[in-house]
Amino acid sequence: ISRAWEEFLMERGGGGSCLKYHAVRAVDAQESAERQREENRGWEERYVREELREAIQRIAQLGEPAAEEDIMHLFDSPVPGVIRSANLFTSDFLQCLQDELEQCAGAGIPLRRPNGMNRYGLILDSEVPGGVGYLSPMVEALVQNIVRPVASLLFPGYMMRGDVDAHYAFSVRYKVGQDVHLAEHRDASVVTMNLCLGVNGFQGSSLYFGTEPERDTHFEDAWSCEGDHGDRHFVPITPGTVLFHRGSQQHGALPLTRGERVNLVMWLYGSDGSVRFAPYENRSDWMTFHDRWEHLFSSPDLIHNTKSIT
Repeated sequence: ISRAWEEFLMERGGGGSCLKYHAVRAVDAQESAERQREENRGWEERYVREELREAIQRIAQLGEPAAEEDIMHLFDSPVPGVIRSANLFTSDFLQCLQDELEQCAGAGIPLRRPNGMNRYGLILDSEVPGGVGYLSPMVEALVQNIVRPVASLLFPGYMMRGDVDAHYAFSVRYKVGQDVHLAEHRDASVVTMNLCLGVNGFQGSSLYFGTEPERDTHFEDAWSCEGDHGDRHFVPITPGTVLFHRGSQQHGALPLTRGERVNLVMWLYGSDGSVRFAPYENRSDWMTFHDRWEHLFSSPDLIHNTKSIT
């Protein structure tokens, strides 16, 4: 399967992907490392929205905890337990990833369905048979540099070091004549990130969330929720909408009535497969600013220390 993906990339011309970026390692020749850093900065500028990119770069270069407030300001809470932003990734990233997923799905290479509930979509993991391996380095970088630290910032009481070291990433597709809705369920994650990639013009398919399993006073103190407080809360989504929520919160998707919707989903959980449910009562157990971002302090690049896509 790995060889098949290599041949697939070569057949596309130049052997590359529009999501290509580089690892910059100390063993690289200086000239090569500088060139790769420059290409990485171009990747970041093209795919990560300016507000988020600049806040993370301030953290990486200056170690400024105040930059976390700038990240928090990119979010709101439409319903209890759910945190939303439309200011993380650019439209180029949404379109490029959609194009990659579409080409992978039509490549004729054996693929595995993303989970037991969604029949259409792709697993973005080189370690899973039937997954799309060449995209996993990009996923690993996004998790390490954006998704995991931001999840810790948004839900500080539910994770300490080690609780979200592992991840599982996949895409899902809803389309008339295929999957059009998703039954209510919980995720096998501490925190889930759900990004709507497209496609523009779809109708229906709002997500809905049940009440949280227990009252979260820290969440209530930190976020003013727009939604009502009934048993079910509805969240319309459009391309670019990112939702973070705890995996234990019941949720589902209403029927799609027109068009097609594609989402990128990332689950965060413990490296031993554990999923923490209860909050940490002692704030001294929560991840600190340094815990969240320590991997960035050794490099000024937002995306680094991952395998190169070739």
